[in-house]
Amino acid sequence: MKNHLLKLIIFLSVFIEFLLWSICHSDDLQIIPLKHLFYLEACFTMPSDVVVGKANKIYVLDGVNHQVKVFGKGGRFLYSFGKKGNKKGEFFYPLGLGVDKDGLIYVADSGNMRVQAFDPAGDYINHFVLEKRIGRCIPDPTDVAIDSIKKRLYVVDNHNHEILVYSSYDKRFLSYFGTKGEKEGCFHFPFFLTTEEKGNVYVVDVLNARFQIFSPLGRLISAGGVFGVEPGQFYRPKGIAIDGKKRIFVTDSYLGTIQIFNDNGQFKGIAGDNSGNILHLNHPMGLFIDDEDRLLVVEMTANKVSVFKIFD
Repeated sequence: MKNHLLKLIIFLSVFIEFLLWSICHSDDLQIIPLKHLFYLEACFTMPSDVVVGKANKIYVLDGVNHQVKVFGKGGRFLYSFGKKGNKKGEFFYPLGLGVDKDGLIYVADSGNMRVQAFDPAGDYINHFVLEKRIGRCIPDPTDVAIDSIKKRLYVVDNHNHEILVYSSYDKRFLSYFGTKGEKEGCFHFPFFLTTEEKGNVYVVDVLNARFQIFSPLGRLISAGGVFGVEPGQFYRPKGIAIDGKKRIFVTDSYLGTIQIFNDNGQFKGIAGDNSGNILHLNHPMGLFIDDEDRLLVVEMTANKVSVFKIFD
């Protein structure tokens, strides 16, 4: 009880500090306007991630329920796949989703220490297990991203503070990059990641309060964010996505905000509504931007996914 109360006090103090700053500096702050379209709701229990696949199907990872739930473009629930377990097609507290250009869905099945692949209908295709390497902790895959051109899968190993690289063709382990630390190129509990058309890899580095951009071979290109509660800073960054203008959208699960940066790591603005107010969400986690500039954001503690249109 004391721990929960302490967490609440810390959260409120951080949120109030951020709110006061944003009020005092509202005239200087660039608001990126979003128009709310609709919610996705289907008896979620703390969902964590979302992607859009072929035929504009929306896939939401409902990890506490050990399922992926699938919706049509307009938000109508279609079907779900998966259940609790360790057999093929089953999950144990999965956390992250990825989708490739062919519409295949990849699930970071964290509790089973593996990544599973499914076709767009949710039928199991194959999987690979993250092996414990000498001198490493038990692996903890929290997210997966796909480079369809170079045929690579990038997997976040949260426990070991590194990114694992696999062949998407035969699921062979190829290499890794990163190690635990605070210097650029290092990680302190990475969580979600994404790739873009050049093959660069964008990783949210949670306890270092930043995101980092790497080449396909793991060379650091740039980084953005530092610890804090002012715009351009993060308290607990989690999700990351890139829009058609190459802007980087990053959720902060503690502050409830979405901040926007360019690919040099420079802060450009913060997501808001049509009235120019900063958008505040309920523990935003994974997010995804589709080909129609719709931004889908998982609001974990609200047990829903919010769908917005990006106008700026």
